[in-house]
Amino acid sequence: MSKKRWIFCFKSKITDGEKDILMSELSAFLNSWKAHGASLTSSAKIHMQQVLEIIVDESEVSASGCSIDNMAKSIKSICQTKSIEFLDESSVPIMINNNFTEIKRSNLKNEILEQKILPENLMIDFSSITVKSEGTEDFIKEIKNSWAKAYL
Repeated sequence: MSKKRWIFCFKSKITDGEKDILMSELSAFLNSWKAHGASLTSSAKIHMQQVLEIIVDESEVSASGCSIDNMAKSIKSICQTKSIEFLDESSVPIMINNNFTEIKRSNLKNEILEQKILPENLMIDFSSITVKSEGTEDFIKEIKNSWAKAYL
C-alpha cells in the first residue's frame, strides 16, 4: 500500500474550536477530492494544534499534479477564511518554546552552530513524504535525527 503525505504548518497553535471547524471543512473537501475524475482516498489530521497532515492512499488512484495543486490551494483558501496563517514555505519549522517557529533555511546552519537551536529541538522534516506507519508523527523529528544533523 502506497500512501503519501503533505504537511502544512500554521504560524501559531489553533484552538479546539478552530480545529473542529477546520476539520469539518477539510473533510468536506477531501470527500470530494479527485484526480482525473477518480475519487482519492484521503484523510486529514492536525498534530500539536499547529501541524496539518494530509494523507492520500495511492494504492488505487494516485494524486496527480493538478489534484495536488487543487488540494494545496483549497486548504490555503479554507484557512485564509478562518484567518489561519501558514509558516513561510521556504522556512524550516523548528519547535521553540512549545511552538513551531519559522527559521529561514539559509540561517539554519548558523543557528545550530551558534547553539541557538539544539540537537534535541523538534523540527518538521518535509522530506518524509512517504507514510511508513500511519498514525505516527514520524515527520516530526529531533534535529539530531533529521537531515539537518549534517549541521551538528
